[in-house]
Amino acid sequence: MPAPPAKKHYLEAKILTASQPQLQLMLLEGAVRFGRQAQQAWEEPSPKANVFLDRTFDLVEALVCGASHGKEEISKQIEEQYAFLFRELAACQIDHDVEKLESVLELLEYERETWKQACALWAADSTSEGASADENLVARQPVFGAGPAVPKARTMGGLPATHGGLSLEA
Repeated sequence: MPAPPAKKHYLEAKILTASQPQLQLMLLEGAVRFGRQAQQAWEEPSPKANVFLDRTFDLVEALVCGASHGKEEISKQIEEQYAFLFRELAACQIDHDVEKLESVLELLEYERETWKQACALWAADSTSEGASADENLVARQPVFGAGPAVPKARTMGGLPATHGGLSLEA
């Protein structure tokens, strides 16, 4: 079911005005949310489990793509971590491994909490230095590159694309 127009416009505005760290956090929050929904659907069981897992895949792929734009060593390390999570998601979908899914979700939740703290520190730092938020936004972008990228379709690891686009909507 599509989101109501007001909710869709709010989400679009939130994304368009978000800083790079906030976008990263939104992707992580979406991946955790859809992963937990997939986990619950597997337990019930429900045919929606694969839909939720596909959304989780899309969001983790966006995290991989965003990290891959950076030139620094830390960018490569982050890219490798997200790529590992992507492969683990693929394995748990193939094997229908609920325990592996739980492990992936725990790592995503840990990453999400780290980004929450980073966003809070970034926001506090950008307002305390006396410069405008726009000046600090440019000066304090994280080192891993261009930020989250939005993939058109899943193609990583030889997996077929199941649907195009990326949505953070529940």
